[in-house]
Amino acid sequence: MLGILPALAALIVLVAFRLGRAVFGAAALWLIAGPGWALLAISLWLLLRWTVPIRLGILLGAVMLWGWPWIAGLLLAAPRPFLMVPGYVSTQIARIRHPRPPWHHGPPARA
Repeated sequence: MLGILPALAALIVLVAFRLGRAVFGAAALWLIAGPGWALLAISLWLLLRWTVPIRLGILLGAVMLWGWPWIAGLLLAAPRPFLMVPGYVSTQIARIRHPRPPWHHGPPARA
């Protein structure tokens, strides 16, 4: 029972973070671009699961309303590419340290 509580807490925090970002993105679009664009972004997000307008609202809101640098706003709007960088770097280092063996291709196998 106690093993499930940290996982449940992490899930609740993740859901709250994602919903908070969506609300902030919609509110920022409402203030910056007007209610029409904000309602369109919310509709696209809910109906088609297309998150680009909401993420654009998060970026614009963080930069224009909060005064953050654009890289911090981008990190808030789309954190996944930044989280993938360490894995990409370690993959490239592993390719250098452990190159693939050179295979000598023989004649094709006959059936």
